[in-house]
Amino acid sequence: LAPYKAGTPLVWVQEEPRNMGPWYFVNANLPKILGDRLPLSVVSRPASASPATGSSASHRLEQQRLVSEALAD
Repeated sequence: LAPYKAGTPLVWVQEEPRNMGPWYFVNANLPKILGDRLPLSVVSRPASASPATGSSASHRLEQQRLVSEALAD
């Protein structure tokens, strides 16, 4: 990440709900390495007790939101 200018937003994107997958580990450790140089944020599904919605239509909507949010400027 050294080539990026200070202040460049760093976005962690994961398909899993926020409380699953590696986000909490990344959020706990990456800022110690980067300091305040690159602001870190996350794009993920909302925290949930289940890894999936159980509905293919809901899953498609969530997937579209994730991709849109991840690629937004």
